[in-house]
Amino acid sequence: MLNYRTVSGLLLLCVVVLPLSFQWATAADGHWWRPFVVWSLLIYGVFLQQRRRAGSGDE
Repeated sequence: MLNYRTVSGLLLLCVVVLPLSFQWATAADGHWWRPFVVWSLLIYGVFLQQRRRAGSGDE
């Protein structure tokens, strides 16, 4: 079953984070690692959410 909240959240993140990551990666001040930190935090947050959902036994 399609989870509309997850899909809309992913679309929002792609619209907001992707352009920011391009700006951060090409910035002249050398903070190229920021997009990697943002995406790592995003993946970790999704992992925690899925672990909590799997632990609740609700399928």
